[in-house]
Amino acid sequence: MSDTREEMRRIGERIRTTRKKQGMSMKTLGQKVGLSESMIWRYEKGDLKSIDVNMIKKIAVALNTESEILLGWDSDNSSQVDPQWGDDEANIEYLKDNPRLLDQYIELTRKNDTIGLLFDKVKDLSPKDVEKVLKIVELIDQENE
Repeated sequence: MSDTREEMRRIGERIRTTRKKQGMSMKTLGQKVGLSESMIWRYEKGDLKSIDVNMIKKIAVALNTESEILLGWDSDNSSQVDPQWGDDEANIEYLKDNPRLLDQYIELTRKNDTIGLLFDKVKDLSPKDVEKVLKIVELIDQENE
């Protein structure tokens, strides 16, 4: 396998891994970036001769990450969730049927360094507890609008 082909495969693997961590389907990602599900599949399999930089940027935004991470230029520290939130995969699975709360969970756990201050005494939240926390945060957000 050529170096370029191998690099396309690694980029695709990072896209797929990030998408799955977000609990997002290929179809949903495609809708967010204006590509068909089959084209997302090709990106994830590395079945491309080259990758459009602007599309990588769109995919990164849709996946709440940086294009540099998808390209392998930087490590993804944002995907590491503080243990106080409990089992990240279980939380995503539990919230997958409520996209609004799932998006909020991802936003809080990946992009908000200060949220831990609110929950510094709470450890190993269950998925149901995480849902309650997200609903409280949602109520606070609504009051501030």
